[in-house]
Amino acid sequence: MIARCKPKQDESGKYLRNGQSAKSGLNKSIADAAWGSLKQKVKILSERAGVLVHS
Repeated sequence: MIARCKPKQDESGKYLRNGQSAKSGLNKSIADAAWGSLKQKVKILSERAGVLVHS
C-alpha cells in the first residue's frame, strides 16, 4: 500500500509525472497511523495483563 509508483517514460526517454510527490504525504500518514495503532493496542493489552509499559 505504501510502495512507490513506478516511473514511466515517454518515447524520447523523459520521465512523465506519475503522482509520486502527492503520494509521499499519504505514505507518511499511513505509516504514522500504523505505529500509533500498534502503540495503543500494546498499551491496552498491557493494562489488561497488569504489566507496566514505558512509552
